[in-house]
Amino acid sequence: MLLGKWKIFTVANAITIIGIFLILLSSIVFMDGRRLSAFFLFILAGLSDYFDGVAARYIEKRAPGKGISPFGEILDPIRDRALLLVLFLFNETLAILVILFEALSFLFAVKARRVKKKHIITSTSKIMTAIQLITVCLLFLFPKEIWLFVFIISGSAIRATSYFRVTRRHDH
Repeated sequence: MLLGKWKIFTVANAITIIGIFLILLSSIVFMDGRRLSAFFLFILAGLSDYFDGVAARYIEKRAPGKGISPFGEILDPIRDRALLLVLFLFNETLAILVILFEALSFLFAVKARRVKKKHIITSTSKIMTAIQLITVCLLFLFPKEIWLFVFIISGSAIRATSYFRVTRRHDH
């Protein structure tokens, strides 16, 4: 049964989906001119990235096969990239640059997964995601500060490099 194998209805996936809705809500609230409210909503959306992982690992430890799902492994990175799509609210040109680096990172991550024959998450990628989330939160308060994009773009480039290095280690 496809739904059984993919385990769409898990606590972790529910948290991730709530995070996606919070991203949308924070964007709407920001466009309405309520920057501080958008800032806090976006923080909650970012925290969903942490709590879905905690929930998945906790449940998986106590009930193997019930916490982590293939659907969640796809949904979580979608939410992570959705967190970066809000950059279009601030500067479309720089947002496109971030998306290009993220696409490159995705391609390297897919290759790393093929090479290692398992889902790969580098610690560098996790750190860069955290830094990017904090920086995007700051953009809600300081939307004209272009220098904040430097951290976000750097994070995307470093993430791509970390996955590229995984694929290179296998080639040598």
